[in-house]
Amino acid sequence: MANINEEELKKLLVSADFKEESYGNLPIQELIILKNSAAIMKTKNPEQEKVGVFFEKRESFFLHMILRRIQKMETLFCVFSKATNLPYVYCDPDSCNDQIWLFTEERFAQKLAMVQRQKHVELIVVKMENKQFLTFLTGLFAMSVNAFVLDKGVNAVEIELEQLVKKPDFDAIPPEKRPLQNPQLLLTGCYFAQERQMPEEERDKEALHDLEEEMIVNFHRGKVLVPVQVPEGAEKVEPKDMKIPFIKLNNGDIYQPVCADASEFQRFNKNKMFKAIAVDSSKVKGMMGEQIKGVMLNPVTLRLLIPKQRV
Repeated sequence: MANINEEELKKLLVSADFKEESYGNLPIQELIILKNSAAIMKTKNPEQEKVGVFFEKRESFFLHMILRRIQKMETLFCVFSKATNLPYVYCDPDSCNDQIWLFTEERFAQKLAMVQRQKHVELIVVKMENKQFLTFLTGLFAMSVNAFVLDKGVNAVEIELEQLVKKPDFDAIPPEKRPLQNPQLLLTGCYFAQERQMPEEERDKEALHDLEEEMIVNFHRGKVLVPVQVPEGAEKVEPKDMKIPFIKLNNGDIYQPVCADASEFQRFNKNKMFKAIAVDSSKVKGMMGEQIKGVMLNPVTLRLLIPKQRV
């Protein structure tokens, strides 16, 4: 453990003291070192069962301390992808978790962003106040994100999202009143947009093709929210009275905006000009005029174009 308090940390690692107050003044980086060291020690001597059990308890204890510390922090920092305007998502090859990266200090996040920029991955650092933590972390479930790495690039620890926040349970809500979500569509859309942002010569073309196909499949599996404009003050609106907005690209092509979930619709509807109607994806094509080239999925974040023939 390369740290100026290495000897003290070693003593804390093997201590039988499980009182939280004994560790209250430790920086979170040192708690991470202790948690990771305990994880290593519990498997180092498999023939010594009692040793393994002890360090398993130590690992759980230090993880608990880390979680408590996160909850009380004044600020956290997250890296967002410039390609999506959403948290950068990464599929860890070891854990297979779809994760995001959070940081306890801005300098850690900026350093990671600089390293990734050298790999042509463009990230921006976003600061969050404590009062935003719960909403932000709970919202990650709608992206099918199931974990986060704290302080990647320094002394880092991967944490399952449900170890810190509870996953929303909509089972008790009648199906017609549940918020519309498309977590797999949003996740594959993020991965596709992130890969597509790479310089053409560095893109994984096979992965890009597979992600696009998976995204299209996920698009067709459920419903999406279509923004519409309705006559002001109307109590009952017929489909013929609805006006569907369109987005015109620089080349003149016209696309119809659709949103994967309510969060995206709220971003699109910041001026409160539209209503959202939930539409089976299979019926979206029938709503398009002849001049429409296709749909733009999540027009504020992903901005992914799906041609009409694939809608």
